[in-house]
Amino acid sequence: MRVAFAIDRYWPLISAASRVLDTVARYLRHQGHEVVVLTAQVDHLWPETITVRDVPVRRFGLDSWSLFGRKSLGQRVARWLERNPECWDVLVVCELLDGGHYLFQVADQLGRPSLSSFFESGNISPLGQLLDVHPTNSWDEGSATGGNVRRKSLWLARKHWTVPDDEAAQGVLQRHSQAHVVPWGLGIPETPLLTAGERRQLRAAICQSRASFERYCGQPLIVYHGHCVPGHDCQWLWQMLSGLCERRPGVCAWVTGDGAAIHGLWRQANESGLEDRIIFPGIFNDLSDLFSAADLIVLPQLARRHDYDWLTAIAAGTPCLVAKSPGTDRWLGLMNRGPEAGSLWDPVLPRDLELWWEKAFQVLDHPQSSRLQAMQQRSESLLHYHQRDTLQRYEQMLVQLQEES
Repeated sequence: MRVAFAIDRYWPLISAASRVLDTVARYLRHQGHEVVVLTAQVDHLWPETITVRDVPVRRFGLDSWSLFGRKSLGQRVARWLERNPECWDVLVVCELLDGGHYLFQVADQLGRPSLSSFFESGNISPLGQLLDVHPTNSWDEGSATGGNVRRKSLWLARKHWTVPDDEAAQGVLQRHSQAHVVPWGLGIPETPLLTAGERRQLRAAICQSRASFERYCGQPLIVYHGHCVPGHDCQWLWQMLSGLCERRPGVCAWVTGDGAAIHGLWRQANESGLEDRIIFPGIFNDLSDLFSAADLIVLPQLARRHDYDWLTAIAAGTPCLVAKSPGTDRWLGLMNRGPEAGSLWDPVLPRDLELWWEKAFQVLDHPQSSRLQAMQQRSESLLHYHQRDTLQRYEQMLVQLQEES
């Protein structure tokens, strides 16, 4: 089977979508399938073709124009698909709203199966933008706004979907009752666990690799990783981290990831005198190392949510506080736990600052029992939600799509 994945950004592996796709693509390659990732070039100095962790990647430049203006990424990828039909049997479009309907048109014209895969949900995620189109919307094809609604409606007409949680699945079905929607997540990887001494050595290596970070080797370390965009999530994150640092002088927090709000958070840290306590160390392609080096991970995002970072934290055996959402509800359902899940899953929290502070200090004050709880979470998750099983399920979906076409 030859699979073409289309995604807006792939390398560096920053977004949850790119990290999940990296795992899926490498698994399919290991199973003997041919895989290619089609994505944006972003910088004209980047090569058009490259291999990333054994996965072939084809990039499309930003300077492609037509008589009607700049071509979308989807238009450029669609033209490649049309000209290279021998390179793919199945098309998977991952969160690519920038002209993604052009790709589906090519697949339909060639009689090839296609799948819409979304790995993030929430109001400001690509899936959230799609589901913001109401079934009763009407449009004028001659207007820019109406045309955008029409393009999103073409997306929603697709038959086969994977989405990260049951709420997102219901959102798709409300707009396309005949769609085949699968709530799918990556599962827990069975990565090697580090000893306490290895964790300390890993943090020291990370600190030594960044200028003036050696002073953070021995301090209690809280880590947030995610896509920071201006809005309520970012404000809430700042209130939580600044409150933790102000209430506990020895604590430091690292904010890693990307997004337009990173600079604003950095400015707030400087203006409040917390520039030596709330740190911005940049991007980490390998989250397992970062999370293994932390004492506590906090994941409060709701506007753009996914379970990838939580899965990585659990796999690393590091205590983690995560915001309660449809994704965590699905998770607890897979664990055969209800809302009253008990002490093992009580780090799944509602948006309550005092409660987050209380739980965070409990983890920092009782590191051994918190690590033990994290290890129990890991063991239970591997029994019910192993990454190997979920990857096999994704592969089976693609094979079935090809056989039915």
